[in-house]
Amino acid sequence: MGKNPWDDDPDLQAFAGRRSSSTRWGRVFVGLIVVGGLTFVGAYYLPLFRAHDTLAADYQREIQKARTLEQSLGDTKSELQKALSRKDELEAEKRKRESGAEGASSSLEALKSELSAKLDKAEKKGLAELHVEAGALVVSLADAVVFAPKKLDVSASGKQLLCDVAKAAATQELRVSAFDDGQPDPTFSAKYPTSWQLRSARAASAVDVLEAKCAAKPERLQSLASGRASKAGSKLPAVHLEIEIRPAPTAP
Repeated sequence: MGKNPWDDDPDLQAFAGRRSSSTRWGRVFVGLIVVGGLTFVGAYYLPLFRAHDTLAADYQREIQKARTLEQSLGDTKSELQKALSRKDELEAEKRKRESGAEGASSSLEALKSELSAKLDKAEKKGLAELHVEAGALVVSLADAVVFAPKKLDVSASGKQLLCDVAKAAATQELRVSAFDDGQPDPTFSAKYPTSWQLRSARAASAVDVLEAKCAAKPERLQSLASGRASKAGSKLPAVHLEIEIRPAPTAP
């Protein structure tokens, strides 16, 4: 086979060398561009993507916190509304009680004035007292104006006084208590050896008259054996009865 005459041409060889060199430099340039691009991506976009992911996660957490706070706020508002509603109910009940207490107090004062007119003579002698305390009218009567002398039987005048009290009290409760000076009474010691027994008997005798002679209903009556009485400023004898007139409790 014959030799290619172009192979020996020096100009063609020089051109081929320059072409080969240009190709190598082109590849190097392309490589640099690729490396530079990857470096740029690694140095700029990857941190940016990571920052975006971090911000997105933080945003989701904040949204969840906001939802939790919103739910908590809703629950708090609901509890506050319930508390305010309950407060209004309690205030209404308080006003009602205060109104009822004022009405009861006025009623008791009117009752006191009514009974005071009927007990005027006994009051002037220091044998009867009336006062309002703790939502009740207390009528205090010395044994001398209630019982027959040396007996536990209610006298005719005592019956009248008890019936006056029962009539004025109408449907209100009557609590009868007996008091003494703590000293044994020889008149009744044989039958009632203790002060407790004697006080119980005195109170029971008055209650029996209120029910049997004064038409007071049994459910309105209560008999109590109390004890020694020592009220400051009282002129009443130590041995006496107290009839507490108290409004009957209303059904719920």
